[in-house]
Amino acid sequence: MMSGDKRDMIVCGIERVKRLTPILFVIDTSASMKGESIAAVNEGMSKLIEKMVASEASFFADNDIGVGILSFSSSAIWRTHGLEMLDDFSWSDLYVEGLSNFGEALRELNNKLSRRELFNHVGGCRIPTIFFILEGSSSDEYKDTLHKLRNNRWFQISQKICVDYNFADNQMVNSLIENNGVVLNVKNPVELRETIENEFFKHLKYWTIGPKKHRDDVESDSTTDEFSLEDGRVFSGFEDDDFW
Repeated sequence: MMSGDKRDMIVCGIERVKRLTPILFVIDTSASMKGESIAAVNEGMSKLIEKMVASEASFFADNDIGVGILSFSSSAIWRTHGLEMLDDFSWSDLYVEGLSNFGEALRELNNKLSRRELFNHVGGCRIPTIFFILEGSSSDEYKDTLHKLRNNRWFQISQKICVDYNFADNQMVNSLIENNGVVLNVKNPVELRETIENEFFKHLKYWTIGPKKHRDDVESDSTTDEFSLEDGRVFSGFEDDDFW
């Protein structure tokens, strides 16, 4: 097994293999987002992607940024095929229809948040960022699905940024973010566009993984790999080479 320092220096030909850095966007496209609201989302997201591509910050230059787009209304639909690399990604406008079945989005998110589905990368993986754009309340029963998602280790460790547009359900937002994320409150389409375009960068954190620890579980006589984040949180249950 290679050390972290050696992994950082892995080369493929003459280029160092970069780490996958997943950024997922979960966007409400229900009928309540019609008109100026969805126009603000499309314009803000288009500008944000342009800024991400043009950015010279080490976060974007030193990593393989994988973008995933999940929209939801009466059903939840992935607009990307897995994670699409930022350099090859272009924004396609979203359109509105149907109800706001947030539970469907949470179910899809839970199904995909795994190494097998999204995070298998030769260079290893950094902490995912999930950017939610939510409006109003959910039309379906989402609480059981949210409970399952909160038990997903990739969701637990991810950075979460939530745009609460036009007073989304406070209980829903707080249960989603808990103490591990940022909520951005916006009241009109102009604020929505500006928040998507500009505030995402301000709250994006460059999480790194601390030293791995081995903890002996006395009850099961097993050993669990633990990883620590810069903010002191400790997580276990990941595979040995999930994070390089």
